[in-house]
Amino acid sequence: MEPESPSRPVRAFWILWSGQAVSGVLAVDVATALLAIAPLLFLDVPSPASVSRSAAGALASLFAEVKSGVRYLADRREHLYLLALACALNLLLVPAFALLPLWVKERGGTIGQLGWIQSVFGIGTIAGGLALGVWGGFSQKIRTTALGIVLLGAAVLSMSALGPLGGIVAMAVVGVAVPFANGPIQAILQVTIPPEMQGRIFSLYGSLAGAMTPLGLLLAAPVAEVAGVAIWYVAGGALCLAVGAVMLARPDLLDIERAG
Repeated sequence: MEPESPSRPVRAFWILWSGQAVSGVLAVDVATALLAIAPLLFLDVPSPASVSRSAAGALASLFAEVKSGVRYLADRREHLYLLALACALNLLLVPAFALLPLWVKERGGTIGQLGWIQSVFGIGTIAGGLALGVWGGFSQKIRTTALGIVLLGAAVLSMSALGPLGGIVAMAVVGVAVPFANGPIQAILQVTIPPEMQGRIFSLYGSLAGAMTPLGLLLAAPVAEVAGVAIWYVAGGALCLAVGAVMLARPDLLDIERAG
């Protein structure tokens, strides 16, 4: 009888270990999801009355609701500004982060350094969320968002001149800045938009800002091939700094909570 190849038990052990590792990762995913869901058990979430409609009636209702949401935004200039800024940021920042592997390679970095860059982003996001939760932000929430966007812009812009080790530090700052930029905006929208309009307006915000993601990715490679990867970090960082300045300079944006 031919002796068993020593590679077989090794492969069997690897499959078993991998299965345990995957199970562990899934367990973490489930546990964090439960942490996110648990607070909802203690909150009173309003539930508008549902109305049963035919398929044709539902489609007509959908278009009517989209139309009313667009009309609502058109009458509120400060919300249109926020939507335009969100679309512009998505358009330029998504390609910058999508091209991180090429950025690292272009600067002579390693796979390990790319892993650290992506890891410190997550660590920074957690740290930024905790810091925002403890501090609470400025009394005018838009100022907290502007601070986060300026920090984000400074870090992204610096990556156009840094190497992989500096990029690790910059991406940690990006991670910290993201909760400051995004968190208050969600609170502002919830405070300033009536509950019966929130579904429509949030859908419009999400759809229009989200539409910039594939557009940015479509432009990412051709532009990087012509002008280099760094151009996205220059453009994205400069735009963030400009957006932060606009937010702090416009009285209608600073007073958006009172206007709502």
